[in-house]
Amino acid sequence: QISQDPITVKVDSNERVSMKNHITDAESPGDISGLEITSTHAAFVAWHADTEEIEVHFDEIQYIGSEPTTTPVEISVFDGTDTSYNSLIFNVIENGQPRWETINRQYVEEGNSGFIELENHVTDTFEDGSPAPASLLMFELMEITPNGIFTASIDETTLLFETIDDDVNGMVTVTVRCSDGVQFSDQEISIEVSPINDAPRIDLSDLENLELQAGVEEVIHFESRISDVDGDVSESFVRVTADDDQYVIYSMLDNTLTLKWDDDGQKTVTMTIEDRYDVNTYEFVVNVVDHKELTASKTNDAMVQVIVGDVMVGDEFEASVNIIDDSPTILSMTTTWQLCNSESGICRLFVNYEHDITMKQDGWTIQPFVSDEIMDMGLDSSSTLIEMADEVKLSMIVTNDANGWEWKWDDGLSWIFTEERIDYSSMSDTDFENEISQLEAQIANLQSQIDALETSGEDTSIFSKEIESAQSELDRACATRSCDNINDAVSGAESDSSSNLMMILAIISIVVILGLLVGLFVTRSGSDQVVGGEVDWSHAVPSMDVQANSMYGGTDALFQQSYAPITPTHQQQPIVAQQAYSQQMYAQPTQVSAPAPVANTMSPPVPASGLPPGWTMEQWNHYGHAYLQQMNGNR
Repeated sequence: QISQDPITVKVDSNERVSMKNHITDAESPGDISGLEITSTHAAFVAWHADTEEIEVHFDEIQYIGSEPTTTPVEISVFDGTDTSYNSLIFNVIENGQPRWETINRQYVEEGNSGFIELENHVTDTFEDGSPAPASLLMFELMEITPNGIFTASIDETTLLFETIDDDVNGMVTVTVRCSDGVQFSDQEISIEVSPINDAPRIDLSDLENLELQAGVEEVIHFESRISDVDGDVSESFVRVTADDDQYVIYSMLDNTLTLKWDDDGQKTVTMTIEDRYDVNTYEFVVNVVDHKELTASKTNDAMVQVIVGDVMVGDEFEASVNIIDDSPTILSMTTTWQLCNSESGICRLFVNYEHDITMKQDGWTIQPFVSDEIMDMGLDSSSTLIEMADEVKLSMIVTNDANGWEWKWDDGLSWIFTEERIDYSSMSDTDFENEISQLEAQIANLQSQIDALETSGEDTSIFSKEIESAQSELDRACATRSCDNINDAVSGAESDSSSNLMMILAIISIVVILGLLVGLFVTRSGSDQVVGGEVDWSHAVPSMDVQANSMYGGTDALFQQSYAPITPTHQQQPIVAQQAYSQQMYAQPTQVSAPAPVANTMSPPVPASGLPPGWTMEQWNHYGHAYLQQMNGNR
């Protein structure tokens, strides 16, 4: 026999562990040196029979998440005759971590308690491997599984544990963490209750709030539910009583319980099991119902959703039925419909509609009042049309699932119709065009919302129904009266608007061009005219002299002549008839052949009236001689 108690070893080092408390041989109690132990696990190094030790070497610690976990090593044990297989559980820790010694399974009698001095089972080392004092260690209770058998706590270095009550039975695993302030390691300690003459037990955990259908037989097998910790289950005896117990039968041959009730309500079942030592009594409640509750709504917050679209007076009633929650795996469905007048309360049609269950994935779009059954009643087709103030009632939905359960809903939904269809045939053209425009705008708006929802990956069904209704109304309107004229009129209006705009732009362009031409003509005409008394200075300024080439001055011919210098002998008389001088006489001067240039050694005398208008002294030094000769020759 191979124990499952964890064995603590260090990582990355060869560890030899005694197997005296982990492997036993019934044929040689207390002596396992004659056994042959082997393993194919990578951490298994050798079996030392002389010392009854297994040598292992673990290269790493196994982790689950960030927590270290135990490592199983499968071994085979051969006693010379038979070979048995099982796994040794190793708790691999780091060097320098607190190191646990093996703590054997603890046994506690029912209704008793126990304790373990933890510091006697753990040692610690520093990072260099040297021993560290145990007084620095701290202990913490991490987990106890399963619950409901023991309570446990730690008082400094002591683990305390106690059974829940006198009758509890079973085993728990307590996980204790030891820390030296730097590193820690966990140790699992097994604690088991030693039963003392307990009565047999029945596991009723999954029978709480059991629900059965009225009139349907239910058989429950109890063979695997009965246990006896200190006796043979076959020696136990079971008795069962219940409300209306003529429908409750327990068979000792196969340990089965048969339950059946025709009426609904809560039924209490009492079971008594006993052996020669003790007896236990259990109770559980069975909720017997005629059917399971189905839910239906006009929205998608129920198991079945019912949607009525754009139905008005004069239309056939049409509804969409969709299964939102198919967890019961529905195999059939029937809906019950009534067509009534809401004012008088009189109902003229009553229909049970059988749904084609193969269509449940996509849902059903139905007209429940249009059927052969209605026609067989001798009614004409107009009797199924919605009239003013009609009320359609969905009074019941019945389904059956794969487990044989019937699901039923009978809360009732209704729709009242008081709105009539728009009569497009009697509308004026303007009103008809407005209606069409509004429908088209509504469809465009809904489509934009659908596109936005599709982009973000959201549900578009709420708008899909609306856009289908709006498109249906548009199609109906255009079927009543042609919508082509409206589209042509819109296109024509757009064309006229475009033509008017082009004409306006053309007129503006012509006006601008004419304005530019007139401006150019006026400017050119003004530049060709010479105001009386003015000289065209472009032909009257010195041609080669930069300084003399001012807006005033003589002519080209005059300034291009060279004259001999005049040596004055007396002061030149002032020129009195200054007014006789006119710029016009120099407008077209007579060309005179120029003699060889003579150096100008003296400036001519300046007239008493001063320099000619616009002249500088520099100009006078160069061309004053010519000016004076010209003036004297004109006298």
